Amino acid sequence: MNRKILAIILLLLFTPFIFFSPAYGEDWVQTKLDGTWKSISLNHVEAEGENWGVAIWQIKVTNFKGLTVNIFAPWFDTWRRWYEIDNWFAFSVRIAISNGTTNYGAALRIEGKEEVSVPLPWVFETVQIRAASQRDLSNPNDPYEVDDLAEKKGWNSFATNYGESMAHEYQAYIGISSFGQVQVCYFDPQDKKWFGDTLAVEGYNYWGQNVTVTLSYWHGGYGSITADLGINLEGSTLPSYEPAVQKALMDYIWDAIFAFIKGIGDWFVWLATLLTALFTAMGPFLPLLPIIFMFWILGVTVEAIWTGRIELLAEALYAVYETIKKVIQVIVNIALTVWSIIKFW
Repeated sequence: MNRKILAIILLLLFTPFIFFSPAYGEDWVQTKLDGTWKSISLNHVEAEGENWGVAIWQIKVTNFKGLTVNIFAPWFDTWRRWYEIDNWFAFSVRIAISNGTTNYGAALRIEGKEEVSVPLPWVFETVQIRAASQRDLSNPNDPYEVDDLAEKKGWNSFATNYGESMAHEYQAYIGISSFGQVQVCYFDPQDKKWFGDTLAVEGYNYWGQNVTVTLSYWHGGYGSITADLGINLEGSTLPSYEPAVQKALMDYIWDAIFAFIKGIGDWFVWLATLLTALFTAMGPFLPLLPIIFMFWILGVTVEAIWTGRIELLAEALYAVYETIKKVIQVIVNIALTVWSIIKFW
């Protein structure tokens, strides 16, 4: 009787796993690690400096439904040496799906570029989100194609730009469905919206098939990245997004000029508020200053005559000179600060 009860208990425990088995029966296996990484795993990457790195994982999936990769980079930055006109840094994710007969895939690249604008010698940092998709990959295990998204090898692609946020935070999704549809979207920290596009690669359907998924990470250039990656093999659901909007460099220049002018206005408002508060607080005492100053000079003069120490009067005059000089220096410093903010060269 005890054995029968135990058998029933075990059957109840394992029944959920029988009827609700996952869409994949194996774990991700790392097949390649090359180059330089500060930290690297399937769900977290860190890279820094002027170098490159490649990491590849594979997994065999049964009953394939789709794949979504969520890239969240709390830190993404491009570096430029002071004597360089420009420099770049990029991080790419490539997905390759194979059923043993045909291959198709997609890639997403986040590329930052820091450059000196012409004719204004300002340094602008922009970020470009690029994506590509292709049917019948010649080599689904070639990670180096994500370097430039293999645009010269027949990839369908789209690109969009958006400017650097103050916190350097970037987030992007790429999803690949079982029937060849590739979607990509990114969060614009300036507009606080999701933007994206769909890249359709038609002619096959992998729904419910047994496939091999190859996931490649690549970084290169001069900069740094810290990113978490969420991998979802239960489908390709992405956030609701609007059509991607591309920006030219002049758009960034005008945005920066308007932000600069607005910043000056805000600074002057702050300064005017501060000075108003100071003069309001000092207002009741200002009429007394000449009287206080007169009695102070009179007191010093009487003491100098009474004690026969004429140097006391000289010290008083020197103190007046130092006070006036400090007041003038404060005014000059404020003027220099304003000038350093508003000058354009």
